[in-house]
Amino acid sequence: MEVKNSSGYFKDPVTFEDLSSAMPREVICSVTEEGKFIWPQVRVSDGSLVKIVYKYFTDEEKQLYKEYRSHDGKRTVTRTKKQKSFSLNTEEHPSVPEATDITTDEIVYDEDTAASQKALALIACCDRILGVSKVCNITYALLTCKGSNKTYYVPRALISNDEMYRLCGNEVVQDCF
Repeated sequence: MEVKNSSGYFKDPVTFEDLSSAMPREVICSVTEEGKFIWPQVRVSDGSLVKIVYKYFTDEEKQLYKEYRSHDGKRTVTRTKKQKSFSLNTEEHPSVPEATDITTDEIVYDEDTAASQKALALIACCDRILGVSKVCNITYALLTCKGSNKTYYVPRALISNDEMYRLCGNEVVQDCF
């Protein structure tokens, strides 16, 4: 037999008798200075404390709960969103050479694109282009490395025309250029 729901108990878990709003409170309903709501609790037949459902709140407890819920963001407790960071971890991608493995003599920077060494290393290790995708008016080349099931979205502006010919298998693919 069910004695509670997600907000609290509505029956005594031992005797299965209905709880009521007239039961004496062992934990008094309140709101802390930090803005946390303290749920009212009663003692049941086995001596344990349980939270009661809203249905059994007194009128004063219901009013306090309504005030708590309509606090309009004045609570001092705030939740912060966790920041996700992205980095090309070469340990996760063994086919991508370390940026330190490439000498600066091998890399030619285009002043218009200013690609990073990691981006150029990724482009160099990829062996084919799967297609292109345009997102927010930026064209991305979808590249893959030999023996990998990963697809890398690389801005088309970072890839030289010679690299595009290599990635396309020396075929002229109009959408890639």
